[in-house]
Amino acid sequence: MLCAAADYRADEVHRLWAEHGIVDPHPGAGQRECLEYVWSVTGWHLLDEDVTVTPEIATSAVVLATDPRAAEHRDVRHLLLPPQHVFSRRADLFTLTALGQIEATNNWHRLAREWLHGELPVTEIGRRIAGRRDETVRDIRPRA
Repeated sequence: MLCAAADYRADEVHRLWAEHGIVDPHPGAGQRECLEYVWSVTGWHLLDEDVTVTPEIATSAVVLATDPRAAEHRDVRHLLLPPQHVFSRRADLFTLTALGQIEATNNWHRLAREWLHGELPVTEIGRRIAGRRDETVRDIRPRA
């Protein structure tokens, strides 16, 4: 769904949400409203340019991710977010708030592409983690 949102495919975001029971496909939130909501919450790592994460960006994303009834998103206030949504986003949101506190700047989209699209790491630490992961996989494979 994030890949569809990053590519501005509102119809795909809406379809996926409808399939998972998050929106009612008929009288519920429209495609554009769903896409705008996703961008409000996760745009900091969907936008392919340097973004400074401020405390305001972090707070807004946390509030919208856990309670989509905010005034600016009236059309998606009836989202049926499964409990595992909030639970699974904890690490993401905690990281975001830490980045906001130090007002970190980066092209977060380039980093997100590693797990959204399986692309190679773009940072030194990402390459080290990937190397460790590869070593671990080699170590646990059964020997012939």
